[in-house]
Amino acid sequence: MNSIRNMKTTKLIVHQKGFSDAELLLNPKDFSDIQLGDVVEIWHPDEEYRLLLQVSELKEDLNKDNISVESGIAQTFQLKVYQPICLNVVNPKDVTLDLVELIIKDQYLGRSDMWRFKTFLEGKAVYLTKKLEHTNIRATVNELWTKGEKVSCGVISKDTRAVFRSPTAVMNIFIQMSSEMWEFDSFGDLYFEKAICGFLADLFAKWKEQNCCHDVTIVMFSRTYYEAKSIDEFPASIRECIQKDYKGRFYEDFYRIVVQNERYEDWQSTMIALKKLFIKYENRVLHFHDGCGERIPPAYNSMAAQGNFLETMNMSLNVFEKYYLDRNFDRTGKVAIVITPGAGVFEVDRELTTLTKQRTIDSGAGADLVCMGEQPLHAVPLFKFHSRNAVTSLDVGDDYNIPHWINHSFYTSKSQVKTSLTSTFVPRIKVASRRGYRPAADQRECIMKNEYHRADNGFPFSIDYDDYDAHVFKLPSSRTNVKKRGQVRLSTSVVTKQFGHPLPQTLAEARQLHQPRKRHVSDECIGLLVGSKESSKTSSAISIPMSRVKSDELMSNSVGADYKIIEEKSTLSKSTESSDSGEDIPQEPFRVGSAPLGQNMRFTGKAVKQNRALINPFAPTRMRVRKTFNRRRWVHAFPVDTAGTAMQPRFHQTYTKSLLDGESIHPQAPLADPSTGEVEAANIAVQLRKKKSSLKRDADLETKSLSSESEDDPQQHISTTTGLRYSDSQSSFNSHSTALTNREAIGPSHSNITSSVSQASDASYSLLWGVTGEQELCPIIAIDVDWKSMSLPAILPTTTDYFPENRNLMNDYVVADYQLLPDDVNMDLSFGQASRKPMKAQEVFNELFYQRLAQGFQLICGANTLSPRGQPDISTQKYKSKTGLMRAKSTPQTTYWLSIGRIFHRLNLIGRTITVTRYRPRHPHAQISRMYPYRFQMPDSETYDSSETHFDNEQLENYNWNYLDNYICTMGQGDYALVQSLKFWRSRFFLMPSINPATKRIIEGDERCDIYEEKTITEQEQIMCGFLRFMETLNRIRRPASTIKTRSRDENIPPEEVFKLSTTSPSIEIIEALLDQSDGLSFLPLQLGLPNNNFISAEAIRWVRQEVGGVNSINQAIDLLQRLVDEKFIRHISNKADVKFMNGFFLYYILPLTKGDKNTGLTYTDVSGFLNDWCEVLVDTNEDQTLNDLPEFLLPKLPSKQSLNLPSFGSHNTDTNSDYGAYRNIYNFSNIDLDPSSKSGRQEWGTLQYHTWFNPLCPFEIQVHWLVATGPILGDFVSSWGRKAGMFGMHLLPVPVDPFMLPDTPGSDPLRGPVFVSLNIGSLKEDGNDIFPEFDWASRDERLQLLQEAILKRFGFLLNSPRNHWPYGDENRQDQYVHMSGGMFVICMQRKARRRLRTDSFCSVNSGSSPDKASSDLDKVGFLWSWNFLLTKKWRTSNTGDEHFQDKVLADFRSFCSNHENRLKDFWEESCQKVSFIQI
Repeated sequence: MNSIRNMKTTKLIVHQKGFSDAELLLNPKDFSDIQLGDVVEIWHPDEEYRLLLQVSELKEDLNKDNISVESGIAQTFQLKVYQPICLNVVNPKDVTLDLVELIIKDQYLGRSDMWRFKTFLEGKAVYLTKKLEHTNIRATVNELWTKGEKVSCGVISKDTRAVFRSPTAVMNIFIQMSSEMWEFDSFGDLYFEKAICGFLADLFAKWKEQNCCHDVTIVMFSRTYYEAKSIDEFPASIRECIQKDYKGRFYEDFYRIVVQNERYEDWQSTMIALKKLFIKYENRVLHFHDGCGERIPPAYNSMAAQGNFLETMNMSLNVFEKYYLDRNFDRTGKVAIVITPGAGVFEVDRELTTLTKQRTIDSGAGADLVCMGEQPLHAVPLFKFHSRNAVTSLDVGDDYNIPHWINHSFYTSKSQVKTSLTSTFVPRIKVASRRGYRPAADQRECIMKNEYHRADNGFPFSIDYDDYDAHVFKLPSSRTNVKKRGQVRLSTSVVTKQFGHPLPQTLAEARQLHQPRKRHVSDECIGLLVGSKESSKTSSAISIPMSRVKSDELMSNSVGADYKIIEEKSTLSKSTESSDSGEDIPQEPFRVGSAPLGQNMRFTGKAVKQNRALINPFAPTRMRVRKTFNRRRWVHAFPVDTAGTAMQPRFHQTYTKSLLDGESIHPQAPLADPSTGEVEAANIAVQLRKKKSSLKRDADLETKSLSSESEDDPQQHISTTTGLRYSDSQSSFNSHSTALTNREAIGPSHSNITSSVSQASDASYSLLWGVTGEQELCPIIAIDVDWKSMSLPAILPTTTDYFPENRNLMNDYVVADYQLLPDDVNMDLSFGQASRKPMKAQEVFNELFYQRLAQGFQLICGANTLSPRGQPDISTQKYKSKTGLMRAKSTPQTTYWLSIGRIFHRLNLIGRTITVTRYRPRHPHAQISRMYPYRFQMPDSETYDSSETHFDNEQLENYNWNYLDNYICTMGQGDYALVQSLKFWRSRFFLMPSINPATKRIIEGDERCDIYEEKTITEQEQIMCGFLRFMETLNRIRRPASTIKTRSRDENIPPEEVFKLSTTSPSIEIIEALLDQSDGLSFLPLQLGLPNNNFISAEAIRWVRQEVGGVNSINQAIDLLQRLVDEKFIRHISNKADVKFMNGFFLYYILPLTKGDKNTGLTYTDVSGFLNDWCEVLVDTNEDQTLNDLPEFLLPKLPSKQSLNLPSFGSHNTDTNSDYGAYRNIYNFSNIDLDPSSKSGRQEWGTLQYHTWFNPLCPFEIQVHWLVATGPILGDFVSSWGRKAGMFGMHLLPVPVDPFMLPDTPGSDPLRGPVFVSLNIGSLKEDGNDIFPEFDWASRDERLQLLQEAILKRFGFLLNSPRNHWPYGDENRQDQYVHMSGGMFVICMQRKARRRLRTDSFCSVNSGSSPDKASSDLDKVGFLWSWNFLLTKKWRTSNTGDEHFQDKVLADFRSFCSNHENRLKDFWEESCQKVSFIQI
């Protein structure tokens, strides 16, 4: 550190936070040259460690020659109190950080919030464990990096990258239950025990250690294959989820949800549940259909490579892509973890791979793959694409893909660590089990008999596979002469000349010529082996013919050709005995990795296409691809070394026991081990390969047109590169490491076994393997578990460094731009309350930038003032000319470049004009949609249910940014309102009574749960009073409790003769009585937007009933007040004279009695402007309904349903809000200030959607929609609503937008569904008769519905929306019910239900069925039960209960519906007796 001022020594003292919040206190008299904001370093003279602090307060009364440090900091960094300490002012540039890692917990942060928070931190000094807070965002410093090293303190600059990590994220953990789970690894561990007792146990321990509290869902999944040749072999009843793969095999996918959205501190019970499920899992899925009564083909479990890996990832993405729904205010981050017993190799479909990759990258979700198997010697994870024409085409090379978008890990068990410490050899593959003992002679004979049945040795000659690989993984030359027509036949003379013998014609001849397969190093290594006796010998293997035949007709499809088999010998007999009588070579589908073509076949020669070379998984560093945005999306989440290369410390160097014992290996030392000598030779060959291919690579880059989108299919455009790059000390191992994992982390101070990409190489290219493309793969590199990613997952960075080249922008993109003039647009708009002011151009410009960050865009670093890399702007000419004019006047200009996928946006502000330029790909990705049927079982379900979901890729280029930008510019006023396509964030809440004595009894131990009773009229009035107080909070009305006049009617009713007022009293007298300060109406305080003498309509009705004689009902009070409205004494605040007087939370005011009086407050010219600012709700007190205990389902005449009168001015913005759903006439919408205290320093607003009515017997629904808000501020704002509701005898609880997630609901969670509870109707039938024999057949459906409702009422369920409140009712609408505790939802299911359900236990029946058919289907009547997964610990109270309470209610509900102990029948008989008594 270079000091800029003189050092000074003083004495250290400490202070508490109560004395001062400053970290460092200085006396300005002692340090006259120090100013506020300076960064100083302090240290004890006898220690080298230094701490950086920032001066935020100068205190003149501080003791002389003393500095004071906050006591917590002094304790953390072990500073010695009252000891001499040195202080020096430093230049912030000398202590600038490269990366700061911040921990956010129990908060919701949007990506725009992270950007603003990081901007706030610029210029501030930070240290480890420092607590940071701004705009309610609370963060803790976790790691600090500079120049490739961890440091304890530093200064955050504009160029410092901030990485946010969350210990409270949404975690989906998938456990692949493939056949390997029941096998043992090479160390004696059962793979399942290794996964559960090993990895998961360690993961949960790390969560506890780091105080993590993730929202976790654990799913066990597998694929079951059936030994069937036709779909007709399956019964029709089970074919719904049967699928057929590319090989013609039939299979079915199973998912078993173990826990769902749980937040446990102790996961021990979950571990036990997993072990119990493991015992029964395989038998359950393999014999799932055995009970159907028909013959089922035999089933077997798939291996890990054949499993449903990509399907599982997409199911998780279906949830993550709906991040804006059901927004939780205490969770940030989303991660999917897949645990597989395999080694990370999967056989996948190409189209599904492309779909999964793009969805994963676009969503910004983390994808972790944890392998229980040993790390192979090739690149992983590895996808092997399906070949649908493997039988008819000689495509001998397997088509692989190395997915960089999956963060992969290999778990090391304790047995492996122990073996590594005690053994000199650690296996990297699982050796095949021994099949039994045979004498040596018999073994050789058996090998000779079976050798030609093996896929990789079924040829009559030996092959140099290394030589073959050198050609098959190389791009074909552009000067290749191609023979387009005719058959290609190898002549015997050519073969004899090349191989020294003629082509064998029989299997016997082939055996005589066969030599054992031998592996050799590549050509560059010949003669370079150190200490090898065979170094001077060349390979005796025969070269593959395609490398020496003049024409290229024999090139496989791996290098461009596609040949069909036209002539084959007869197939080999199934007998394993050898024969010398001219047996022909067996017919095999020769698609076996890098195996060569057979010489005994003739082919037709088609034109050779210049296709791509295949990926060699064993040498992925030989192939390089162009950098794309997809590859660089997460690069800024990693620290960088001194060369600017991203570092991944979890990549380790493997050890053997000899290395641990202190034996070092040096490149120059003689090596007795031939295998080590081969490694030495390979290292030297690498250097030769570098020199030989460097010039050729440069020439290829100029001549080949490589699209910047090659990453979409990494094999389409590649260029060969040099091999592995080692440093001079690459073979020197650190013998002093004592790591428990027996591996050495690679860091800046270690030997770089995998050195970074050479500085001389083209920076626009990256390696094929690895997350960042900057890490080279080497067989001695072991990949450890990325515990940080799975404990503290990172949030997608807000910045990136990729931008396409100018030629790609011009050739591959369509450019369009538009301009915004906020000052002109907002000139004619009305913004309602004076607290809301139109935004200026700079504010709008910033908000447009924030919105793109929030939707997944990333800021391109270094490209904010000019086009990246100095490239010219290629926007429209109109924009260019105007820009040039403004620049001539030296107008300030601000520019942002942002990108997501292949989409780039340029935001430019010049003066008061905002220009948005969009670059869209000329050839966008095709729309891909996959329908996926599967079976899954919920935690509380009794069986696997059939379901289906869709996998779709979102076309980001179709997002309507023009509409969104205008919405931001106008703040939602005028013609621009929120629509579904904007993907705005939303949260849904229910307001319900919190006082439920029955709930308390059940929690305290009552065994029965059907003990709830309906609220009385008095209780309903109390609930209504609490609701009105809550509506004041919702409308930001602050009224002291002392001004509220609450009097009971019984206490204020004088004798009939003594009433001062009556219904016949003059209106002026009633108005004067209302205005009386002692006994008059309680008016709302004067505040912004309200005139004088304003009041709530429900309170006025209560006052009239208490003070006016002859008024005995609510309707009579409404009639009297309506008379005052008609006589123009009272008017609605909207100033619309024809608005009638209504009961509820409606705002009216008393007009001035004299003409000279003037009323204050804002006036509204239209009703829509008023509804934008205020929430008004109708109230139904159920006063006219007689409360009786009669069962409605047995009454001779069913109760009628009358519609409630809605406001005469209808709903708000009906036309512009058509996207809010079919029930928009039931909801009203208003704007809401989401930051009333202005903590964020900007205007934040949203839209409030709420019921237009309130009934004390139903929940009141509220939804908050927003685009412009700070997550923590909004979370605290909504929490304040919950606290206020508790004060009024209510509780506000979050609920899902769609609680049931039925399959036919678009965008529903594929791993969530309701639990079916059957209602035993058969127990209610007598002598086989129908359940309602004495009533008309047409009323039976409605009576059955009323019976189900009566049962639900006994268990404390409330109807979500009363039917009489639907003036335009939907006959097919299914009623939903919510429990009084808010934790459970129910739908009544009967034969009228037509929606497809996720259950095999219930079948919907056509409503037009015959009576006999309908009667038989009554036995299938029941309920769909769903949980409120949003009811977390934060929202729970003694009135909501816990998970044990919810489980208890479900268990008792099932017991009741199944007629256990005749409870259902007793309820039926009790109801019948009540009706009989009334009739008598």
